[in-house]
Amino acid sequence: MTATRILAEFGRTARIGPIGCNASLPELVEDLGQPFAGDRVYAKSRWPRWFGYGNLQLVICPCRLMVAVSSSFHGCSPMAPGQEDGSFGAV
Repeated sequence: MTATRILAEFGRTARIGPIGCNASLPELVEDLGQPFAGDRVYAKSRWPRWFGYGNLQLVICPCRLMVAVSSSFHGCSPMAPGQEDGSFGAV
């Protein structure tokens, strides 16, 4: 799937594969495997926290739901769960 198709699908459904607002962290781990864990979003608060898959950075709230997603493609190929089997690959 091309980056344009992935972004168009995101615009239509607010999801990239299983990743979408209000997706639960346990469901994402079940579908996509363990994400890389980032730091706290705010230095003085334990939650929300950054997690990620490929180039996608997710903000997970204290109730373990995804509340925001961002991506950066600067200097690298976009990676997203756009494959037929839900796995990550370059787009």
